[in-house]
Amino acid sequence: MNHSDQDLFQFHSYCDPSGRPHRISRGKRNGRPAVFFAPAAVEPVEPAAEPVDYSEQSHLFVNLNTLERATWKRLLTAQSIASIAQQDGVSRAAVYSRIEGNGKGQGGMTRKNFWVLLWWRLRQRQNGKRG
Repeated sequence: MNHSDQDLFQFHSYCDPSGRPHRISRGKRNGRPAVFFAPAAVEPVEPAAEPVDYSEQSHLFVNLNTLERATWKRLLTAQSIASIAQQDGVSRAAVYSRIEGNGKGQGGMTRKNFWVLLWWRLRQRQNGKRG
């Protein structure tokens, strides 16, 4: 055990390159005294990712009309279908119909836009429905 190891055992702390002190824990590894560092001490900390603004990505809104674009934008910000229906003053069934289309194969955001279709299929799979 060298001099710096003795300091770690004696003071139970170390300083990072910026000079901030950090606590360490001690224990045994293979029967010998050992120092245990926190994962942040040896692994670089990645900066937090900035939130993505989907409204600026025009390829996500291809082939959708104004009402469908507004609905899709709200879905991308994780609003529920019930809250969208309430804001638009319509029933939940009307919003579902706006997304899926009707039984006659008319309309539907899923038929017009690949990204809506992909989201819808993933949502159905997550909810345990076949589609």
